[in-house]
Order: sequence, then structure tokens, then C-alpha cells
Amino acid sequence: MLFEPTAIDLAADGTLVVGTRTAGIWRLRDGKWQCFAEGTYECLGLHIEDDRGDRIVIAQKPELTRLTDVDGDGFADRYETVCDAFGFHGDYHEYTHGLIRDAQGNYLFTLNLCHSDDPRASYKAGGNFMGSMGGYRGWACRVTPQGQFQPIASGLRSPAGLGSWTDGTTLVVDNQGEYFGSSKIFVLKENAFYGHPSSLVSLPKMKPSSTPIRYEFWKNRAERCAVWLPHNRYANSPGHPVVDRSAGAFGPYAGQLFLGDQTQSSLMRVDLQSVDNTMQGSVMLFGR
Repeated sequence: MLFEPTAIDLAADGTLVVGTRTAGIWRLRDGKWQCFAEGTYECLGLHIEDDRGDRIVIAQKPELTRLTDVDGDGFADRYETVCDAFGFHGDYHEYTHGLIRDAQGNYLFTLNLCHSDDPRASYKAGGNFMGSMGGYRGWACRVTPQGQFQPIASGLRSPAGLGSWTDGTTLVVDNQGEYFGSSKIFVLKENAFYGHPSSLVSLPKMKPSSTPIRYEFWKNRAERCAVWLPHNRYANSPGHPVVDRSAGAFGPYAGQLFLGDQTQSSLMRVDLQSVDNTMQGSVMLFGR
């Protein structure tokens, strides 16, 4: 069994909770590793809801799930579906990324497009690889504390990163590919479109042949990114951005972002600024 850590969060008492692709959910407490939950499906994000890591929400491919250790024996006894209102069709590339919680208690997450070789299986909007089988693939979404699923924004491709800046601004990191000349960092905005038209097939009453979702009607609506991540030089598959909140304990980087890249095995540092309510920034290689 491969461990393959793909999600991480730290509880207030110092317990480290780690999600994996195929080996379940693990906790590191008092210097000892213990399996917390088994049978999870490629967890790529998690959020701890208590002070000890006994109650967590994870982002699996088909759903968001709450795992709870009810009897205190170190293993999750209760698995609850938080949200499964989005589409999952069994494609290997239909990842669910996240997971962050905003000030209102909503969980925010992003849904990858699929990667099917069968042109009949997904709407690729003229591309060769990534497409949508429906169900809000290529969207950023939220689920409210009451369990209501709400699509936020469309036009994403492989949005493997989701985080927040010092002022609470939500940031989305997307990967290079069709309609994306290089990987980018976007500011998440309500009802925005970020450039990849395959996601538009999930709009109400739309299908692949619908004229209103053709790219020429949307290309001028695409949001500009805050930061470009140079392809092959710094990034190929960037992930979650994390802001330095150490107030100088980590060095002269307070308020800046750090994010890693899977393909490059690199760590980048991003310096953001807001000018006239527009986010912009620069990226520097921090380590490889």
C-alpha cells in the first residue's frame, strides 16, 4: 500500500492529520502514526473541525465526507456525507480539490474536468484532452453549513489549488493546458468565468450543441489572472497556496504565499498586492 500524502491539516493540540490517495486518513499524535479512517477515495483536501483532529471533513472524488471518532478509540466510527450534489462519473481525472472554510462557515472546493479518450463521453469544447461530463466539472463550488450546494464560478480546467490571502480573498490555482497557456493564480469571484469553456455545459438547459456556450461568446468575459506561473520553468502542476502567517518567525515573508508543484518538485514564493481593487503579484522560485 502506497502512502502518497495528498492532504494535510494541523489541529490546535498539535495533532497532524494527513489524507492519502489510497491508504485512508492518518494522524500523527505524540510522535505516533495511527490510521484514522479506511476506504476513502483519493482524498485531496481536508479540514479539521475540532481541537484534536477527532472530527474532520475530507474532499473525496465523489463527495465531501465528515469523519468522526465518536467513542474516542482513535478510529473514525461515523462517516457522513456532507455534499454529493456534484457529478462524478468514475473518470480518473475527476478530482475534488480543497478544502477551505470561509468566515461564514461554508466549505469551498473545486472540481476537475475529466480526461476521457472517448470524444462522445465528454464535452471538450474543441480541445483534445480535458472535458466535462456535466455535474459542474470545471467549477468552484461551496456547501453551506445547512448542506446546500452552490456553484460559484466556471471556466476552470484542473484547479488543484485553493487558499486564502491575508484579507480573506479566496485564491484558485489552475494548471496549464487547453485555453490555459500557463498555470495561473486567480481571485475567486462570484459568477466569474475563467477561460475553459467545457464547464459551461453545466449551465441550466445547456448541452454541447447549444450556441450560447460557444467559446466566441465567452472569451472576452474570461477573468484575468493575478499571477502567471511560468510553465516548465517554475510550474507544471501547482497545488494549494498557503499564506505565511508567522509574523516574521519564518523570515521576511509575512503575508506572502507559498505553493508547491508536483511535476517540478518545487516550492514557489508569491508576493501579492492589491492595486485599485485589482490583485497582482510576482512569483519566485523558493526551493527545488
